[in-house]
Amino acid sequence: MLAGPPRLLSLLTILLLLILTWWYLRLVRAPYASSLRTDTSPPPQIPYRGGKAPDFGIPLRFIDGTPKPRGTNYTHVLVVPKTTKEDIRWMEEEIPDTPLVVYEVDNPDAENKVPKNKGREAMVRTLG
Repeated sequence: MLAGPPRLLSLLTILLLLILTWWYLRLVRAPYASSLRTDTSPPPQIPYRGGKAPDFGIPLRFIDGTPKPRGTNYTHVLVVPKTTKEDIRWMEEEIPDTPLVVYEVDNPDAENKVPKNKGREAMVRTLG
């Protein structure tokens, strides 16, 4: 017994695949446009906000560090700013091998404190 006429979806799918194949083959065989040219003109000069271009000839103030002698280890510490309400015990559990230096930014009696709480992470720093 026959199941009936073929589904319309199958015929549309086959037709779509044939059209896409024909389109792709025409696209691949199409010659490149010879009218396209590469722009070799210099880029436009854009004025800087300050009026002058930055001077890259100025030497940087960065000085290379000196390596430690052989056999010695480098140390590390994680500096963390926090408020008195924040709980950072999870850090001690997650990274137990890393020493923490915790700054309580809103506690004037804390062991590590900032000069003034301005909400700026740059104020939290280590000395030494």
